[in-house]
Amino acid sequence: MGEDIAVTNFRNYIRINTEQPNPKYYEARDFLFKLGKELGCQTWEHECVKGKPIIGLTLPGADINLKAILLYSHTDVVPTSKSDWKYDPYEGVKEENGLIYGRGTQDMKCVGIQYIEALRRLHQKGIKRFQRTIHLIFGPDEEIGGKDGMEKFVQTEEFKKLNIGFALDEGLATEDEVFKVYYGERCPWWVKFTCHGSPGHGSRFIEDNAAEKLQYILNKALEFRASEKAKLESDSNKNLGDVSTLNVTIINGGVQANCLPTEFEVTIDMRVNPNYNFDEIEKMLDNWSKEAGKNVELEYLQKHYPPCKAIFDRNNKFVNTFATTLESMGCKYVTEIFTGATDSRFIRKTGIQSIGFSPMNKTPTLLHEHNECLNESIFLKGVEIYEISFIEADDTITCTQNPDCTGGFKCMKDVPRALDNSLEMYCVNQCVPNKVAEQCGDSETCELKKDVNDVDFLTCVKSAECINDNYCEKMNSQKPICNLYTLKCVEKEVSTTTTSTTARTTTKTLCRDLIVGGRNDCQAHAAQCKDPIWLDLMKSKCPKTCGYCDTTSGGTIISSGCVDLSPKCPNLKHLCKNLLYRNLMKQQCQKTCGYC
Repeated sequence: MGEDIAVTNFRNYIRINTEQPNPKYYEARDFLFKLGKELGCQTWEHECVKGKPIIGLTLPGADINLKAILLYSHTDVVPTSKSDWKYDPYEGVKEENGLIYGRGTQDMKCVGIQYIEALRRLHQKGIKRFQRTIHLIFGPDEEIGGKDGMEKFVQTEEFKKLNIGFALDEGLATEDEVFKVYYGERCPWWVKFTCHGSPGHGSRFIEDNAAEKLQYILNKALEFRASEKAKLESDSNKNLGDVSTLNVTIINGGVQANCLPTEFEVTIDMRVNPNYNFDEIEKMLDNWSKEAGKNVELEYLQKHYPPCKAIFDRNNKFVNTFATTLESMGCKYVTEIFTGATDSRFIRKTGIQSIGFSPMNKTPTLLHEHNECLNESIFLKGVEIYEISFIEADDTITCTQNPDCTGGFKCMKDVPRALDNSLEMYCVNQCVPNKVAEQCGDSETCELKKDVNDVDFLTCVKSAECINDNYCEKMNSQKPICNLYTLKCVEKEVSTTTTSTTARTTTKTLCRDLIVGGRNDCQAHAAQCKDPIWLDLMKSKCPKTCGYCDTTSGGTIISSGCVDLSPKCPNLKHLCKNLLYRNLMKQQCQKTCGYC
């Protein structure tokens, strides 16, 4: 079996040497333009600084008024010491175990190619356009601060015209199965103190000594460092991104062993938590300079402020779609503040929400290290994650008539959308029953459907029958309910016996679970049997598992008004419009969700 084209393109990208300080940006541009044109993308470039191109691939959307999606990555990589590598870092060597070696395999040529190859997979399935425009941007010089790249580009009219509403950028690898999703990042403050003093012979006690001023600065800096480290170590719930770090990185001074220098310089690298009080940090540094003595200068080499408080906001449509995609695929993840700095800090300054995510779990973090590598199976899983992300986005549109589809694909009507109640039209491939395993795989079957012209044809359809009640009701009024666990259309549930009086209602149901089999059946959700939020759902769907069989319930029917039935409702507001939880939230959280 041949190598997946995604892996081949990944390895070819690695072979383009974009190492600082002399990256081959134009060679990378030509390579990326070629891949983009294969997918029907518009290709463009913009240079804020000569020789440092912003490389763009744009897939125009059907509605140019909608905010666009930015898929961002940087093209440059950090320097290498070839003698310390197992293989040449620009050969893209793949071992038999699937490990691909090369500078940029983790940081971050992998992500740039994963974007492209996810779109390629959809393109091959006939999904060639979206409601929203998608921009793939490959920026220069991220590894040396981004000053001539995204920092300048986001200030241009060309960037504003892209009309971006949400961005994805880089994250980090994790050694366990849990992915990390970064919703903010610490702000780099690089400061330099220059301590001036009197010269003199090394045999004397000279007043106004530059070294004494340096010592004061160092003591204050290391005290701050120790206090932040203590915050981290004393709270097991904190991650490195939840505190600020400080490290002394450069000390310069002196010309000869027996001569007191007229100045010492100390450079400090601070990474400030975005939720800290930046005015207080600035005041603290200014005080160090004043308290150290006269003629001490403070210079900011980098000084970045956060655009706003950093939160993972699931009320944001784009953030919630991204998170829902990971959850629907069974991907475990945690949300954190990124410990370093990426080009997302420039994107966020424009008011655009940017999420940092690199789909590399079960992988040692090797960015900037010798023998940086990534296994092809992890890389391909990342392609799949992005592919599903694009499908799950509620703005997919692919065709309105058969001529929109090519390569034998048909424009199929009445396809349920994943995140709303609408039905859409997709370009889909045709199949034949005797090749169902080969053409449709394990999760789909070859079934008879109609195209937009009401002509019957066979196509691969997921075993899941439905996504929502609206679809079921349109397809078969006798089975109008979509079981949200089995994704099958079912009849409305009816009780075996029901008796009513003016003030009391008594119901008795057959003792059986309605959701059996699969990872989301009743047994899998047994822990929710007593949870107030899940109570009504578990009683109706899983009476046997939860021990609610052969019970009789009754009570006076009284209108309770517009109230939440659980104190957890305010914290679960992001689920109000979520298809899987909507009915449950209507029952339990009327006030929070606005269903009164």
